[in-house]
Amino acid sequence: MSGRACLPGVSEFFSDELATILNSGRMYAGALAVDCVTVVDQLPQTHAAVADGLLDWPRARVLAEMLGERTPSIIAAVASEIVPEAAGLSLRLLRSRVHKALIRIDALAAQERFARPHARRMCTRIRPRTGWAC
Repeated sequence: MSGRACLPGVSEFFSDELATILNSGRMYAGALAVDCVTVVDQLPQTHAAVADGLLDWPRARVLAEMLGERTPSIIAAVASEIVPEAAGLSLRLLRSRVHKALIRIDALAAQERFARPHARRMCTRIRPRTGWAC
């Protein structure tokens, strides 16, 4: 993810310039920019918590990564449940809680996401003629 295709209306050199300012790689800078836009545009509760100093940026990024592609109603339901307690959770536990909340709130989508890889798999078993596994 370079950030070039993910942020419409932004210069193609934005992630390069941001990487220079942050003294980081272009991929990290692009991902950071996408997470910032996601928090500001799609996660108002998270944005308010960060602005008020109640939530730090690593936890906000976890929420942005996990909730960014969801519908506004699902985002609101999960955020109202998770954001108040997010500051006291480790990143791993926060990710786990968000995952469980997503499954509970949007069970149909969780079933579809689970079924998708199983439908695409191709398992074949080739048995050697000799019967030996070589």
